[in-house]
Formats: sequence, C-alpha cells, structure tokens
Amino acid sequence: MNYKQLKLMVVVMTAALSVAGLAAALCSVGDATADGVFDVADVTVFRRDLAGLGPGVSADCSASATLQLVGFTTEEFLGDAGLFTLTLACQAEFPGSRMCTSIEILNTFDVPSGLVGEAWVRPSHVPVSASGVSTGGIHVGDASGVINQTTLSCNGWSKLFSGTGLTVDSTGAFNGEIACLPENIRSVACCG
Repeated sequence: MNYKQLKLMVVVMTAALSVAGLAAALCSVGDATADGVFDVADVTVFRRDLAGLGPGVSADCSASATLQLVGFTTEEFLGDAGLFTLTLACQAEFPGSRMCTSIEILNTFDVPSGLVGEAWVRPSHVPVSASGVSTGGIHVGDASGVINQTTLSCNGWSKLFSGTGLTVDSTGAFNGEIACLPENIRSVACCG
C-alpha cells in the first residue's frame, strides 16, 4: 500500500460515521496534486461513486443537500399514525420531504416562516447516563437534549397509551413529555 492509498483509507475510516460525513471529508481533501498524494482522477472517481448514496452527497462538492426543516403539516395526527403515514403527509404538503429527525431540525439553518404549534419529530437516540436522574429505570436520550423513560416515538409511532412522543414547537423547543393519548394530536415536522 502506498502513501496515497493509505491517506485515502484514513479519510474513509475517519469519516465513516455517515455517508454525508465521508463526502464532506473527501471534499475537504480537495484535488491536491502538488504533493502527488491525490490526483484529480482519483478524487473525482471516488466522489462520483459516492454521489447518490444518500442526502448530503454530491459529486462536485457543491453545497450540501442535508435535509432541514421545511415546515409543519397543517393536518394533525395521533401518535399511532405510523411513520409512513406521517411521511406521506409531509410529502403531500412539502414535495420531496419526509418526517424530520431531531438532528435535522438541530442542523436547520434556514428556519421556515409561519411555523405554528407543535409537531411530531422522529427521535435521534443517543447514549445517556441515568446518573442524577431520580426516577431510576431505563432512560432514552435524544440529540435534542431530551431525556425520558420511553421511546419518544409512541412505541414506534404505532400505539396509543404507550409512552410519549418527541415534538418541537415553533420556537425550536423540544418536548419529550407529550403522552401518546387520543387527545394529543400534533402536526408533523417535515424536512426536505
């Protein structure tokens, strides 16, 4: 293995947390040819192979296509509506969108105007320590900072009377305490 191959392997391994991260790392490497480490053909071919593997990947390293909040649906749903139903509602109002994850909302830099109320959000679970939490038991953490003892998704968006669902409001405040009950209907946060 030569130095060029080794450096490319390190770039791939360090960015392997996500396809978008890998693409960003490759774009940061650039098309450097002065030191002979990479040449235009190597990087261009690798970028072309990555293109289309997922959101945020572009063959020319242009602006990222990372999903971000585009709006809340006007239609409201119970927490047991099902992930596909919630995503289809997003697609009906915001073509090309889907139900947001909390990370996508956190990464939104162009906040849409006219957000009203509160909307269901797909949690982005993260490891959490229960130390300092007096209720004991198993805890679920979300990238938004919400910590709860339930799945934060109404048991996979499938059951009423089963835990809580994660929501975000028009100010960007997250809430993990919305019980999955018949009286708790919410819009859907849509990202595209």
